[in-house]
Amino acid sequence: MSKKKRTISSVNQDYKLSSSYPQFLVTPNTIPDGSLRKISKFRTRGRIPVVTWKNPKEPQVLLRSSQPQIGLINSRCLEDEVFFF
Repeated sequence: MSKKKRTISSVNQDYKLSSSYPQFLVTPNTIPDGSLRKISKFRTRGRIPVVTWKNPKEPQVLLRSSQPQIGLINSRCLEDEVFFF
């Protein structure tokens, strides 16, 4: 059984997910690319939460993303909510 909690995703290989993100993204290994696409549609400029830094000695990581697009009607995205749990 793999203990890796993150994976390198090529979901943005063609820059259609987010033009401001690189082609390959470090994401949780439990989130499939289809969910990442749904999350990107719910976030400003498609900026899903991705790992931008990892502590070299400990398991902590720093995630960056844009704000969710909740709007006036309090829109929700189940995949976005599940991403963090």
